[in-house]
Amino acid sequence: MATIKAIEGRSVHQIQSGQVIVDLCSVVKELVENSLDAGATSIEVRFKAHGLDSIEVQDNGNGISKENYETVALKHYTSKLSAYDDLSSLQTFGFRGEALSSLCALSNFHVLTAQAHEAPKGTRLDFETSGKLRATSVIASQKGTTVMVEALFANLPVRRRELEKNIKREYTKVLGVLQAYACISTSVKFSVSNIVAKGKKLVVFATKSNVATRENIANVFGAKTLSALVSMDLRFNLQNTRTAKQPTDTE
Repeated sequence: MATIKAIEGRSVHQIQSGQVIVDLCSVVKELVENSLDAGATSIEVRFKAHGLDSIEVQDNGNGISKENYETVALKHYTSKLSAYDDLSSLQTFGFRGEALSSLCALSNFHVLTAQAHEAPKGTRLDFETSGKLRATSVIASQKGTTVMVEALFANLPVRRRELEKNIKREYTKVLGVLQAYACISTSVKFSVSNIVAKGKKLVVFATKSNVATRENIANVFGAKTLSALVSMDLRFNLQNTRTAKQPTDTE
């Protein structure tokens, strides 16, 4: 009978990471939500070879402070909450502290970042597969953060082959996710592009920091789409699950 023994730590991290980052959509979702949580008003998503070579998300958000460089990509380290009870007052998309750590394990991953008082200088952060900070270097950078994910799933051969086989379908799915975020994110400029063969850059869609969802929809899907939209004024009766007493009206 085979001996039962603990799995080596690095292997555990890779296995768990593959459950957090499962496809191209989950990569982009996590990075775009990080940008929105950072207060970005401009987000540019750049794919190379439909994301097979690289995915890059650049924003003009708050940037990462120096005191957080060491912990930003460590598993279950987050600024969003400190205890389970904080979930009831959470105001952000992300909170688990798993995405960046998982990307370190599943790709060639690095971050460029600068806060307002640091620009036009910034810092490049390079990480170990564990999420531990390996090195920093000074770079030219405007305020915000750029995250680069290269060779996704390169160290998981089966998952990588599956991605290569289905990359066009995965890319179509991720565009749907990005279109949804672009439509609902008012006062945020979204730009999505793909670099294909011979370095040709194709802009897939872009919004213009619109203050209304309707204008975002026109930017993403075309002005003709507006004629098919129906205005809705919905009111939901929600109950506070903590007190289970007085329902509240939310539009």
